[in-house]
Amino acid sequence: TADARPEEVFRVAGPSIWPLITAFGAVSIFAAELLKLRWGALAGAAVIVIGVIGWNWPDKAPITEEEELAFEEEHNIPVRVGGSLTVARWGMGLMNLFVAIAFMSILLAYFYLRLENPSWPPPGTREPSLGLLVIGSALIVGAGLLFRSGLSAIRDGRPRALIKRVSSAFVSGLAGLVAGAAHMQNLEFDSQTHSYGSIYHLQGWFAITIALAALIMTGLVVYWAIRGEYSSRRHVPVSNVGLFWATTTAVWVIGFSVLALTPALT
Repeated sequence: TADARPEEVFRVAGPSIWPLITAFGAVSIFAAELLKLRWGALAGAAVIVIGVIGWNWPDKAPITEEEELAFEEEHNIPVRVGGSLTVARWGMGLMNLFVAIAFMSILLAYFYLRLENPSWPPPGTREPSLGLLVIGSALIVGAGLLFRSGLSAIRDGRPRALIKRVSSAFVSGLAGLVAGAAHMQNLEFDSQTHSYGSIYHLQGWFAITIALAALIMTGLVVYWAIRGEYSSRRHVPVSNVGLFWATTTAVWVIGFSVLALTPALT
């Protein structure tokens, strides 16, 4: 390893087309909604799914962990501590920032409509039942905690524990997503009924969409964990998905709490 080329030893994440493809899918959804083209929104969602999968597809490392350890011992220089940590964290940070900006914009619209309407929800509109919503929220929070537990396991060098905990996180998150979607489907109003219905559907389905993205990432982590891709030295994708789960949990809990609690504040 002493003769290894520097660009092989200190390799970091290179250029990728997948973030651009994912962004194109998101823009397509907004454009389709403006033009009232539902098929366009579905096509944009499919593009986002493909982009997220490609984005989380790991590259083969140019050297083995044994070679990294030998280089560190010989030159006393840390190599690939967890992977391309700085680049990967900035990428996920920007993605979380995009989600946060979109979410805060939706919340701003919600409270604007809430303040402009003296009766919330409008007269004759029955407030939604919260049973499924409470169950779904508990499952989503549980999924986020289970994923963080899996991250702690791989940091300690326990790949089997990672597989079990992240798989459990996927099942819990999927159940929570189904409960949330069932809650939205059981509403007695749609997005065209009135302003309350419009913002309720927008905020609710936004939270569900973000949770779906977290589930796709979690499924990929499970797949690559089973294939032995992660170790105590190489687990940046797991760490990044853990950050996204934190954002997902915040969007879900805050978003649905606002929908459930603000009607009572009259």
